[in-house]
Amino acid sequence: MKKQRTLNIRVRILKESSGLPVGAVVNARSTDFGCIITSSPYEKTLLNKSQYKFLRTLPNEIS
Repeated sequence: MKKQRTLNIRVRILKESSGLPVGAVVNARSTDFGCIITSSPYEKTLLNKSQYKFLRTLPNEIS
């Protein structure tokens, strides 16, 4: 089974979905099918590729 590669990224919201303000810049974790927001108060909100614009990569946090 292929390990899913995730990347911490910063994204701008392009489309309104589940209460997210358009134009907001949030931290997220990219996945194969889009990204999952990691910033409060929208944690665990899933965005598909048409709902956000990639801004930049963030350094991976040591967990």
